[in-house]
Order: sequence, then C-alpha cells, then structure tokens
Amino acid sequence: MIDIEVVCKTKGSGLNGIINGLVQAAGKGIETALENTANYAYRLKNVASGESNQGIKVEIVKVQNAEVGGRVYTDFFHAGFLEFGTGIYMDSESPGHISEKAAAGLPWFVHEDMADLSGYNFPVAETPEGDRYYMIRGTHPHPFMRPAAFAMRDNNIGAVAEAIRELIESVVNG
Repeated sequence: MIDIEVVCKTKGSGLNGIINGLVQAAGKGIETALENTANYAYRLKNVASGESNQGIKVEIVKVQNAEVGGRVYTDFFHAGFLEFGTGIYMDSESPGHISEKAAAGLPWFVHEDMADLSGYNFPVAETPEGDRYYMIRGTHPHPFMRPAAFAMRDNNIGAVAEAIRELIESVVNG
C-alpha cells in the first residue's frame, strides 16, 4: 500500500478562500459580461437608429444561494419596433407577428409634425383642414439586442472565467 500526502503551500487562504470568493468572482465576471453585451447592443442600436445609448440597461438580478444572475434589457418605448420591425416588414420570428396579408391591410398614418418623412416617398393623405399624414405600411427590423446576446456569448463566458482565474491566482499567491 502506498500512502500519498499532498501538501499545497499557498500564501493565501487556500481552497476555502476560493470557495468563499467564488460567488463574488462570478458576479464580477457576469457584470463585465453584461456591460460588454450592453456596449455591443449600443453600437448596433446606434447604427440602426442614430440614437444615443440611453435605454439599454444592465442589472444584476440575483446574488443568493451561491447563484449570480443578471440581464441586459431595454426600456425605451419603441425598442420592439426597432428590434422586430413593423407591419409588412415585421420579423416573422417576433412574438407579435401577424400575416403579411393582414399587415398589408393595416397602414397607419403619421402626422407630418411627428416626424419628417418627406424624404422617404411615402404616400401622403391630406385632411380637409390641411393636415398632412404619411401613410406607412411598416418599418424594416434593425435588431440590436438579440444579435448582441449571441455575438458576445463566447466573450461573456471568457469574462466569467477570467474573474474566477483572478480569484484563484489571488488566493494561491496571497
């Protein structure tokens, strides 16, 4: 019979230090991952809409029972229209998708004071009072949240792994 004794010499707190710091390290990695995903979504959104970065938010939603979770979300009112499109151009994968035939029969009218759409060659309806409305059948989708989530998947895993690696190094090296 062979007896083997393994002695790990560390300057830090050893395995207990890793166990005790794991949730915090994972949380740090998740926060980095969420910020990176939000920044990627910002860039995609700005290309699609020309708007500022407002409306895309990051939130750590759970840090308990050795679990950490978070989300990147948006709360600006027209995000769904930008992400999925509208009318006849609506992304068929979207939760509110209606058939193209139904959408073609549902134009909507935008008053000229609401948006300058004169450069888009939309048909114009004019009321007897002289109000002008652009008739629109839909807008093309410009996804930014879903592509950001998928594109950043590997980077996000790497961010969490890096935070855990830093924890292990700090425990081992003191």
